[in-house]
Amino acid sequence: MDKPDRSLTSEFNGELSGAVICAVEETDIAKSPGAHAKIKEYSTGRTILIRRMRHDCFAQPNATHWVQTANRRENCPIFPGDTRITMISVNALLKAQKIAKPTMEDFLDQEGAHFLHTLMHLELPPMIDRLRLPVVATGSKQQAEEDNRTYLEQFIAECCEPKPDEKAPFAAFYDRFQQWLPAGEKFSWPRRRVAIELPVQHKTVSGTDHAKFIPHLALKPAEKEKP
Repeated sequence: MDKPDRSLTSEFNGELSGAVICAVEETDIAKSPGAHAKIKEYSTGRTILIRRMRHDCFAQPNATHWVQTANRRENCPIFPGDTRITMISVNALLKAQKIAKPTMEDFLDQEGAHFLHTLMHLELPPMIDRLRLPVVATGSKQQAEEDNRTYLEQFIAECCEPKPDEKAPFAAFYDRFQQWLPAGEKFSWPRRRVAIELPVQHKTVSGTDHAKFIPHLALKPAEKEKP
């Protein structure tokens, strides 16, 4: 279909009407604030609300399948815990491996019937969660997730460990976090922001004398932290 990236980067998505294969090419959708939320909607929703300019909205069954190709990994917004996107790195071809575009298109036409036959007879694994197929975890995707972690998420991963029966004092946690942060980032992370951006399972709880604690988390000994 033509320009499906517009539906991820603007408030209108009329081009998705009747769409099945949506190919996004060389568009940095990560720069669009609402793109990540729309990816969630379009990848798991049973229906899509179609909104054309100067037309009434209507809902249609969601039959879209999305592919994005880009030279920069950062063009696709992937964050820790994202189970909707699989990322695959394609290395540069050797000169002997390159095929002229018209020749490649002829090969694809010849392969089309065989490819369709394979799809029609492919035995799919059973569904185990909200996605129809399990997402393949790749090294490229893991690296992208790690690169998009906030400083708070990095600190929890490196300097803390999950402990179901323990609670970390928020004051001690915050002091260690401030020591760990780069000098230029310390003022960007006041106590209130840290408390708000803690993961859901680690939201602060109150203890005696109005002290705050972070449940299910323990600070690692300082010598175990990564340099």
